[in-house]
Amino acid sequence: MFTGDAMNQITDKHIIDDRNKYSYEQHTKEDVGSFNFDAYNKETIQMSREIKYVDGVYEAVLISLLREMSFGGYEEAYKRLNEFEKGHDIDKMEIRCKMRYYNILCIYHCEHIGDYETGVHTSKKELELAEELKDSDEIMRIKMNIGTINFELGHYDTAIAFIAEAQEYYESVKDLSMLAYCHTNLGDLYVVKEAYEKARAEYKLSVEYAVLEHEPNPQLNSLVGMARIDKLYGNYVQSTDQLKEAIELAGISENIDNKLNAFLELIDVYTLMERYDEALHEIYYIENHVTRLENKRYALRVLKYKAEILKQLNQTEEAYESLKWYIEINNQLNEEKTRESMAALVQEQYDQSIRQLETIAAIGRELTTLSDLSEVLLKIKHQLSKVLAIDVISVGEIIDNELCFNHYIVANKKVDTRCVCLDSEHSLGAICVRKNKELIVNDLRVEYAHIVDKVEKVTVNGKNDLKVNSLMYAPLIAKGEVLGVFTIQSYEKNAYSSIETNIFRIILDYVAIAVVNVYQKNELERLSIKDNLTGLFNRRGFIESYERSLFNNDDQIDQVALMMLDLDYFKSINDTHGHLAGDEVLRQVSEVLLKKENNDIKSGRLGGEEFGVFIVNKTIDDVIAIAESLCDQIAQLKVNFEGQLIQVTTSIGVTVKMSGEDWAYDQLYVEADNSLYQAKADGRNRVEVYPIVNKS
Repeated sequence: MFTGDAMNQITDKHIIDDRNKYSYEQHTKEDVGSFNFDAYNKETIQMSREIKYVDGVYEAVLISLLREMSFGGYEEAYKRLNEFEKGHDIDKMEIRCKMRYYNILCIYHCEHIGDYETGVHTSKKELELAEELKDSDEIMRIKMNIGTINFELGHYDTAIAFIAEAQEYYESVKDLSMLAYCHTNLGDLYVVKEAYEKARAEYKLSVEYAVLEHEPNPQLNSLVGMARIDKLYGNYVQSTDQLKEAIELAGISENIDNKLNAFLELIDVYTLMERYDEALHEIYYIENHVTRLENKRYALRVLKYKAEILKQLNQTEEAYESLKWYIEINNQLNEEKTRESMAALVQEQYDQSIRQLETIAAIGRELTTLSDLSEVLLKIKHQLSKVLAIDVISVGEIIDNELCFNHYIVANKKVDTRCVCLDSEHSLGAICVRKNKELIVNDLRVEYAHIVDKVEKVTVNGKNDLKVNSLMYAPLIAKGEVLGVFTIQSYEKNAYSSIETNIFRIILDYVAIAVVNVYQKNELERLSIKDNLTGLFNRRGFIESYERSLFNNDDQIDQVALMMLDLDYFKSINDTHGHLAGDEVLRQVSEVLLKKENNDIKSGRLGGEEFGVFIVNKTIDDVIAIAESLCDQIAQLKVNFEGQLIQVTTSIGVTVKMSGEDWAYDQLYVEADNSLYQAKADGRNRVEVYPIVNKS
């Protein structure tokens, strides 16, 4: 139960979260009426501090930085962000705080220095957080943002896919304001794809929705977009009219970026119309804005136009100075991009290292709990796919003189493969075992010929696998013994660098431990269901085998039979020749039973001198014939123990059940045991069959 104070604090936190959400919605807009963004934001920070809601403070501070960037203060906001980072652990912050942090990085890199690669990277991190939060509005906002960044990168189809997905969502929730942004972005995309009339239609829709929702920014952008189309068609007068309307609208929106874009487009149209004086007039007007903003990207565009126009007006000295400034600022911008790219690279390498360590730790934790080798490989594949390319994962086990890939996983499914001889000259797995060294291949078609002596066909995992291009093989070694091989493979070329190779080597040790654990468990399991003396199932193993066979193949079995065998006068054998002689008799009788075994016939030692055999899908006549054959073969045994020949016979009781009858083991056991008792009573060394209902 919450106390009254705790309940009030939770309520207060919700209020602050709502205030921060409202601030975020307003951070790109000019103050209207009595609303003052800065005052409202400071009040939110103060309220958060009063209830010790640290994440409320953090989010409000980060939103204030977004606000500063929206109105051109990129450098100052980024400087404050760096100071904020030094005193706070971003990773430990609440999800929305981290989202605002990545939003700031994206805006700075994209809008200020034009580093769209870093921008899309930070936006994807923001998207992961929004998806973790399951906030549909945030997810779609970020996806639309990723779409616009991909547009700047020239990935137009990707951009259209992201923006179209956002459009579909906003149509479903009837958010006309965001639909206006979607349509203006789609219009921009269609312009670069030279589908001008499609673009114009998108812009018109955007203007329509923007007017309804009193959203000046998408309306402004769409007017600029339509002006750009008219410029391309040579309709310069119509283009300038639309741009002047956009500039007037920019005064209402107070969005500096949009205003500068409109002015720069107007300057471009004036230049094309050779109205250089008017173009220069507009340049002088916006130079102050650009200088105040310290936005080098806009400064470059302005200086480029200025140099060209001054040249046309024969003001060569001034044109030369503008060009010098252009080169200087361009160099500064390139240095910033390089510095930021290096920082991003270092951060990415750090993040990658963390992911790799987390993956390796997760694999280590999971493998200690698993006992099925295929399940082990599925878990490894799931974890490794986070840090490297992996389409195939497999363990090849040495069985006799063969390497058997009984655990071969492709696309998260176990696939049947065949064994290969360890002497094979064509199997990479066999070569890896023989040479006891790892194989790293990044272009199988090219490198295969350097590994094998004579190329006939490319053989991977006992298969002629034409999809695999990159692979890593290594021997699985435990306590100095080679158990087999471990391999991961990719359909991509050049998938495995030194980083992936090191991860593979670390995982190799875990896999070897897992294989040993599985072997040990299987051995313990085998010992728990096998009779040590004879190698047959013990009572537990025999019953489990019977029940498992019926459960797994119920629809394929029409008839079951159970035989009970008891060696005649076995006690006298022990008394006369000793228990070691009795053990030898049991072993040789078991060999007779083992030779009869196949998929339909299984046997076990149920205790002492008593044995059981169950048979499926055999007629009553076949079952009786098998029982009589066993009786005869055992009677023909002459067990030689220390020079003495020991005669042995057996009595057998049989019961057979048809489809539809009771197949419970206990029921069959009682009936077969009764038949066995009757065989003993009738003179031994014989077969008795339990009375059968509905005998076919």
